[in-house]
Amino acid sequence: MEKESNNQLPKWNNGWGVRHSQILLYFSCVSVVYTLRMNLSVAVVAMTTSTTKNVPLGPAEKALVLSSLFWGYGLLQTILGNLGRKTNSVRVLSCCILASAVLSMAIPLAAIHFGAVGIIVVRVLIGILQGGVYPNINNLLSMWAVPQEKSVLAPLVYNGVASGIFIAMIGSGFLAERFGWPSIFYSSGILGIVVGGLLLYFGKCSPSDHKGISKEEQEFMRNSLGENPLETMRKLPVPWKKILTSVPVITLTITQFCSSWGFWTIGTLTPSYMSGVLHFDIESDGFLSSLPPLTSVLLSFLFTLISMKTKDLIPPLYAKFMWNSIGMYGCASALIALAYTQDKTIAVALITVGGGVTIASNLGFQTNHIDLSPNFSGILYSFTNSVANFASIFGPLLSTYLVKDIGDLHEWRIVFLLSAAILVLGNTCFLFWGTAQMQEWNEGKIKEAQIE
Repeated sequence: MEKESNNQLPKWNNGWGVRHSQILLYFSCVSVVYTLRMNLSVAVVAMTTSTTKNVPLGPAEKALVLSSLFWGYGLLQTILGNLGRKTNSVRVLSCCILASAVLSMAIPLAAIHFGAVGIIVVRVLIGILQGGVYPNINNLLSMWAVPQEKSVLAPLVYNGVASGIFIAMIGSGFLAERFGWPSIFYSSGILGIVVGGLLLYFGKCSPSDHKGISKEEQEFMRNSLGENPLETMRKLPVPWKKILTSVPVITLTITQFCSSWGFWTIGTLTPSYMSGVLHFDIESDGFLSSLPPLTSVLLSFLFTLISMKTKDLIPPLYAKFMWNSIGMYGCASALIALAYTQDKTIAVALITVGGGVTIASNLGFQTNHIDLSPNFSGILYSFTNSVANFASIFGPLLSTYLVKDIGDLHEWRIVFLLSAAILVLGNTCFLFWGTAQMQEWNEGKIKEAQIE
């Protein structure tokens, strides 16, 4: 039986604790990381239409610069995740955020002087650095999200994705219209430096490292997570063979790949669709493109509340199936309808709802890594996310190849239907072969280490 359903686990009801402050800090990290990732989606439209600092980019070059962040994204994920696991996840994560923020501020200079090549070089470097974000976030979650609260706190951190995209979309349109498109990168870069600095100063790897934690909360977490979980995680060898041959891990990888395909294809190309097919100006484009992540932010509160209220009514595995289906099947349904509508209002509504409901997957497959193996959750995420990274690259590239004329609805129809089919495939695999049961190779290694 999973720990989440174990009634013998200790309870601690003194309200807000140090662990919640840490979770809020990780939420801020994910938010700013996605602001740095998505700022180019609106900026690439603004920089090609600017009358003062114009950067001429054709459709193929736009696709390349939009996908370039992911070219190196998978290169160091496992290395940076394991480095954090063995040393200090907070420091590794802070360095990744701070360095990518500084690089983001260099994009205007690179774009103006070197065009597409300059943007691509900087974005590739940002992608390499951001490869260390999610693995180390998972390392930290396994130390701070106790089993009793894991189903709520872990998705809360991942909800930072919607928050970051919303900030990027609505902020980018406003900044580009009033201060010029370079301000998009300067603003998001400064925000990244602030958040990275806060993490470096206030972030801690585990309760035992935090001097401000109360004795009651520390005892509660020790009883929930075990004695010295950080030291145990640091010294365990990675069971690579068992991980790579695990059916739940393979299933999770397929699901994450399909989700990334749909998410990044729509996320990066929505501004172009809004501009080409719906004929909105750059500020309206930024505002309307921000509606799906805004809807996601609002729905995240509703979904989290429902999840908390139904926690004891629905078994953990079936809850994950339900939320993942809402996220992936829901988005697929909206994309199918979008492929056949020519009404502006309906199109915006479908993009808003379809993009918004994807947040439900945070209560599904996104937190499954910690379910399968708390001790190797960072390693699992580095592996599944590295594979999913190929979808982040080829999804937008293939879509741009299919859409030669951004004003042609029929070409967009192929993109939407293809993305919908891939989302359906991913969730169907998860329903058939997914599990929320902790894997034996996680517990087995702990026992071996204790015997030694």
